[in-house]
Amino acid sequence: MRLDKFLCDLQIGSRSSVKEAIKNGMITVNGICIKMPNFKVDKDHDCITYKGEQLTYQSLYYYILHKPAGIVTATKDCHDKTVMDLLPQAIRKDLFPVGRLDKDTEGLLLLTNDGMLCHNLLSPKKHIEKTYYVECTGSINSDKLSQLELGVDIGDDKPTLPARVKLLSTHDTGYIVELTITEGRFHQVKRMIAAIEGCVSYLKRLSIGPLILGDLPKGAYRPLTNTEVDCLKNYPVIIQQERKRSNYTMDVLFGIPSDIEQWMKLVKRVSWNFPGLETEESIEEHSQTVLEFMSKKQALCIKYNHEIVGVLLFSRSHNMICCLAVSPEYRCHGIGSALLTKALSELDRSKSICVSTFRENDKKGIAPRKLYKKFGFKEAELIKEFGYPNQKFILYP
Repeated sequence: MRLDKFLCDLQIGSRSSVKEAIKNGMITVNGICIKMPNFKVDKDHDCITYKGEQLTYQSLYYYILHKPAGIVTATKDCHDKTVMDLLPQAIRKDLFPVGRLDKDTEGLLLLTNDGMLCHNLLSPKKHIEKTYYVECTGSINSDKLSQLELGVDIGDDKPTLPARVKLLSTHDTGYIVELTITEGRFHQVKRMIAAIEGCVSYLKRLSIGPLILGDLPKGAYRPLTNTEVDCLKNYPVIIQQERKRSNYTMDVLFGIPSDIEQWMKLVKRVSWNFPGLETEESIEEHSQTVLEFMSKKQALCIKYNHEIVGVLLFSRSHNMICCLAVSPEYRCHGIGSALLTKALSELDRSKSICVSTFRENDKKGIAPRKLYKKFGFKEAELIKEFGYPNQKFILYP
């Protein structure tokens, strides 16, 4: 490797400034002052110093930047200032932003020249968490928060994956939430808020996986620590291992009366998704129904870390699926399929099996309709339940 390239890779300076430093005798190789930029060095074995300090070769760099509004996320732009313009010229070479933030969005942006890390952090299959501070105009309630948690239709082929939502505050004209998502669709946060009839007025990214913005001033940058780099590189692997564990260690169990508190806690979280459970009285009535189903061994649940994350009621006498609910955080872990498989094994497959769910044009029906069709259920008559328009699905013998 040429000496000048070695120094440029270490971001000592630009190619021209590095050559000037070499010619001025600021560089030694194995104790000898070298004044030839094209001098060949062994980056792994030679002892190279700059201004008396020994250098260790490094080819991959990682920086965290607090992106201000009004700056575009790009390496170059003909019209607007880019995030790269916030860095000194000497360290810009080969760096690129990992993902993007909209021009009017602020917050954490990772800059690197590590293509493999970039791929792992951006791959949809990796489910990397990104957390945002979101100021919104409009109204908010528990139903809308649950919709965000379960996933909303933002006009794409599929609804968004489950999200974590924390309501921070409300005021007369709006509210503030902390939203954690595992996807990176175009304008995703803004479109999710629009799906619940709100509008984002201010958006700031707080974290990517284990990397946190913290108190880094707006417009400032800093190199990542070795610990932060290691955490970022290991994080996608840890996430995948957690998903595999959660997929393979959840057994379908018959619910028992001691489960009722946890069972109803889940039901209350998703009650907006079930017509007829709008009031405290109806919730209490449903609780008694669940206990009755438990006594007949017609109540199934899945537990993870001692917490109920999915429930299903079925009726042997009516040969039907009565109710199915999954915790928002676990909606894409195959829980619905596992519960339905067990329920079908308890019912009479020599006869038609019935279930009702939302109609085709209802956003709430996207996931359940897809699940039932996957198991071979066919669309049947349109009905109303508790005054709500639903549709029957039938699994024929």
